[in-house]
Amino acid sequence: VGGGVGTAADPKTFLATSKDPSGSPLLHRWDFGDGQRAEGGFVTHAYAKPGEYSASLTSTNLAGRVATATKKVTIAAPKLGVSVDLLNGVLPPLDPEVPVKAKVTVAASSDGVGALTGIRFADGSLLKVAPAGAFAVTDGPNPALPTIGFDLQPGDKKTFEVTLTPKVLGRYTLSSQVTGTDASGATQSATGSSPGEIGTLMEHQHRTMIAAIKRGKFDSLVIAPGKKTITQAGKTVAATP
Repeated sequence: VGGGVGTAADPKTFLATSKDPSGSPLLHRWDFGDGQRAEGGFVTHAYAKPGEYSASLTSTNLAGRVATATKKVTIAAPKLGVSVDLLNGVLPPLDPEVPVKAKVTVAASSDGVGALTGIRFADGSLLKVAPAGAFAVTDGPNPALPTIGFDLQPGDKKTFEVTLTPKVLGRYTLSSQVTGTDASGATQSATGSSPGEIGTLMEHQHRTMIAAIKRGKFDSLVIAPGKKTITQAGKTVAATP
């Protein structure tokens, strides 16, 4: 038995390589392991579902003598994937209080057989934000998240958009997680993330200084040309250029 191993959705090719020692012609019968059969020395077959199948070839000569060979055929399901991106060419660091749009794309790879069904976002949330409160959702998601999940055929994708307003200076991570079921009944999950920063390091240090002054931890904030400093007991303990 030659060929027959693959993962793509296109038909598999099966080639009989058996020979009769006397040169007698052979009748070749195929069993593809999924209930389908065919005859011939060179055949093709498309599997409808992902999984592992045992394809068998039975060759019979004119005298009625029979030989059988088998080969494992692996058919893969499409892979579930998800990505998180900022739109309109926006790149970190993000400006505080300036809204940005984020896009979450859920996709099924094209190199597989069968649909991915019942796809849902973890906890029913399009995006997770770390640290909590780093962004406020001001619009979306668009379209609204399906309450019963959604399906994707191989090569298909579905996109959701949301408008976020940066709130907290510092580093952040936007992430999204999805789960779904392939045609073999197996559960797939995927996670995508987009890290970045809100504001610059200098802005973050400056706000930290102001907060420290308000808490009474330090004596004063001194702003000189090109530099900001905080003092404690008359001594400079921190500065930003």
